[in-house]
Amino acid sequence: MASQAWLRYVRERYPAYLLPESALGEVTTAEATRFFEALTGRADAFDLVKASSFIASRASQIKTFVESELVHLVANLPSRSEVRHREWHGGYHGRLHVAGTLAHRLEGRRANFVTVAHRRSFDLGENVVVRFVCARLHDALKLLRESYVIRGVVGWGAVVAECEGTLRRLLSSSRLREVTARHPNPRDHGAARSARHTAYHTAAALLDDINAWLDTSDPHATARLLAEGALFPVSEDTLFELAVLMRLAESLGNWLATNRSGPWMLERAALMPKRRELFSLSRDDLRVRLFFNQAIFGRGPADEAASYYFGTHGRLRPDITVTLERGGQRVNAVIVECKNSEDPEYLHDGYRQAFLYANEYASELRGPIKVILVVPGSPAGAPRTTDDVLATGWSEWAPANVAAALFSGT
Repeated sequence: MASQAWLRYVRERYPAYLLPESALGEVTTAEATRFFEALTGRADAFDLVKASSFIASRASQIKTFVESELVHLVANLPSRSEVRHREWHGGYHGRLHVAGTLAHRLEGRRANFVTVAHRRSFDLGENVVVRFVCARLHDALKLLRESYVIRGVVGWGAVVAECEGTLRRLLSSSRLREVTARHPNPRDHGAARSARHTAYHTAAALLDDINAWLDTSDPHATARLLAEGALFPVSEDTLFELAVLMRLAESLGNWLATNRSGPWMLERAALMPKRRELFSLSRDDLRVRLFFNQAIFGRGPADEAASYYFGTHGRLRPDITVTLERGGQRVNAVIVECKNSEDPEYLHDGYRQAFLYANEYASELRGPIKVILVVPGSPAGAPRTTDDVLATGWSEWAPANVAAALFSGT
């Protein structure tokens, strides 16, 4: 099946193909944040990656901890009794501490009093660990739900669907609310490991994982997270677009090596600051840049008219834009639109969208091929180079004439 072909392709390459070789060893948090924001347009995408990876790989453990172990623990949360003494002058309220008050009397301070109060404290080290872990789990689950990563019907999302509500209730209305909210120290961690209740042991193990995954800034751990694919929470449609992008980059590189002599430098720019493209290929004063889901060009006639009539300021965002620059000046471009569907009506609408790009950005698309629509299956008709918008299937992607058209006239 066509869908299986492109899925196999993207799973074999994502995300390593998008990253420079140096990223296979160390990646900073800032670089990872830029990488996932470039793919999704979301500033919090890396947080989603970490949260989904963490929760998905521990869904059953988290469910047991929250719905069973934790509920049993908080019903009889251990505490200790604290004795507090208070000095008074001229009068007092509360329970008189006889020995302390008598000591004042013997020293001639007849207006001084000491009271004593017994207070139940839940600030045991092991309880601090449990509360911290519960709060971090709640925040991660809330982020995933609000981002529509957890839908609560299938897979690991269904396993943990009820945990967020349980955690919210226990943190706000059980004895856990009386535990000081702070980051556990090593002594707290040790107390949880040596405590008797199973919930403490699970919380200590989860704390280790939280420190290693959710809250880490270690570049080695971040690189490992990227290299393993990170259970990236994107739709299948986005994965199809990335597959089309990666194969296009490969095709361009192969065509340049064969048809344009000289060394071409490939840069994987997703981690680089102040770079908008995901790939670039350059030699001398020529540079090919591949953009993903970016508004690269200025507003065309449709956007200008919409701005005039409705006061809007948005611009069209093609799935993939390929530009050719000479001496820093753009000389040609090709747009690629992707539709992950076999529904003819949906593909028809996608072709119309691609046709809008061809007209909106006609002044930028100067070669014989202007816009290409890529679909998982094979269209009924073969591509016609006389059309402003070509349609092609995954099995035929990416034809060499795309690169040839981009470089026509150079």
